[in-house]
Amino acid sequence: MYLYKYIGGLMLQGMPEIGKQCAEQRKAKGWTQADAAIRANLARPVISMIERGRFTGSLKSLVAYLSVLGLELSVNKTHIPQFGQLEDIFNDD
Repeated sequence: MYLYKYIGGLMLQGMPEIGKQCAEQRKAKGWTQADAAIRANLARPVISMIERGRFTGSLKSLVAYLSVLGLELSVNKTHIPQFGQLEDIFNDD
């Protein structure tokens, strides 16, 4: 995953989608954010930031939350086109 600059820290690309999935899973379990925070041993505002896609904290905290939700974080190789491939991508013919 690429990291990009976010006000005051670094944020994982795709964090909004991760947050959305976390919120959906938490609600499916019938938990409040406070319930989830207790289970993950995190502060409730951390849960809120994760679910809003604004989390810039430690990977350890994110993984702890994912774990109690029964989710996991994976890393996928991205494909960045080479210069020669750009013509095919942007060809207007």
